[in-house]
Amino acid sequence: MATELISKLLNSFQELERCITVTKDVLSEREDVPSDVLDRVNQYSDMVTKQRSLALQLEELIATQRWEDVSRNVKLINAFSSMIREDAQEILTAASTGAQITLRNERYLA
Repeated sequence: MATELISKLLNSFQELERCITVTKDVLSEREDVPSDVLDRVNQYSDMVTKQRSLALQLEELIATQRWEDVSRNVKLINAFSSMIREDAQEILTAASTGAQITLRNERYLA
């Protein structure tokens, strides 16, 4: 059961990667994209890599019943996914309306 869930989770990262690719493609068509926005989008790929690592750890954590660690990993995975989707949606909305693309929320930047 856990293996199936983890497999589905890993497959969901493909959707995130598609979202990142679409965002990069849209931004490449614009000339007025600030470098901090491009940097943020490029960080998304690193975040998906980290999510995969956390997801792969889940099987062992579940098998050893380390529920606090399972919960922590799931929360981190969800937080990364939400941030990527929300940022990408905001960026794509601005790009599609011709608005200036900026980062309203800087709390996620390293």
